[in-house]
Amino acid sequence: MNVLMIGWEFPPRRVGGLGTHCYELVKELRNLANVTLILPFKARMKGVKILSIPSSWGNAYQSFSRSLLDSVMAYNMNIISAVKKTGMKFDVIHAHDWLGIKAGVELKKLTGKPLVITFHSTEWDRSVGHPWDVIENIEKEGVENADQIIAVSNLMKNELVTRYNADQEKIRVVYNGINPSTISINNHKGLFGKKIVLYLGRLEGQKNPEALIRAAKLVLAKRKDVIFIIAGAGGLLPRLAELAVKLGVKDNVIFTGKVSEEEKNFLYSIAHVFVLPSFSEPFGITVLEAASKGAIPIISKRVGAGEQLHALTVDSWDVNKLADYILAVLKYPVLADHLKSINTQKLLDLSWERVARQVMKVYRRAMNWM
Repeated sequence: MNVLMIGWEFPPRRVGGLGTHCYELVKELRNLANVTLILPFKARMKGVKILSIPSSWGNAYQSFSRSLLDSVMAYNMNIISAVKKTGMKFDVIHAHDWLGIKAGVELKKLTGKPLVITFHSTEWDRSVGHPWDVIENIEKEGVENADQIIAVSNLMKNELVTRYNADQEKIRVVYNGINPSTISINNHKGLFGKKIVLYLGRLEGQKNPEALIRAAKLVLAKRKDVIFIIAGAGGLLPRLAELAVKLGVKDNVIFTGKVSEEEKNFLYSIAHVFVLPSFSEPFGITVLEAASKGAIPIISKRVGAGEQLHALTVDSWDVNKLADYILAVLKYPVLADHLKSINTQKLLDLSWERVARQVMKVYRRAMNWM
């Protein structure tokens, strides 16, 4: 089977879970199919043909576009032109999120090949309920034209049905994965005798990191030996720093900025608790990554990873309960050990190899091979 995959993020240019997903999926798919991956920049992976298609109307290596939307639209149109010019052959088209939908839909019309779209999130999620109609319309076009849709959680599936009237019969839930070899439960948590509570992700409204700063004030009123690490970059950083000062917790809150893969794994390894209080998070790969190092996940009820792991869940707005759960995990080692034990077993079944096999089944269904 020849797969044409339209990507956007991929190491070394990785912003969030989309980049991790594409890298790990392609790494496993190359053992099951012939994969041609299209990206807006140069990248390499042994056994995979990667084509660099410019995301601007002119120079292939420098974008003169005025916005992300301009870049995405140019990228999609350039993909269509490149496929027409080269006469590229493939059996199935696979696009990720709105970023490759325009090209995917047009290539389906041109070639008659089936289109599979993975939705990692929607514009509604990313904008915290204030979607841009231009991107919403692109997502709706994808839902209407896809032969098969992959949703990264039931949370994501239900959103596609509710917001875009997607046909449930063509949606398959395929959860994200983890590399079993990276599971390393660290029982020597902490740093300099302090308990560590970690948030790691973009500092944007969707992720709701402000909830952890507010919970920190409540936790520190009960015990002083807790350090809150906020790892990641984003537009909310100045506001979060100001809030930490205002609430009187600045001495116990560390903002790291963007972290490398090595730094990320170190932070997971020292964290007792990992918090992801997102308003909307269709999956949340960081939850799996943190749990694989023994951190106890406390997540909002709107985080899809909770469908796969045993996590303590709160409403995004419930700062008091978030603080209570943090205190409970830190106070009762038996509770933490119990959750670690359960999640270690669950993680062993969440390999990216499993993800690739399930995606192959979706391809076959789209091609009417099953």
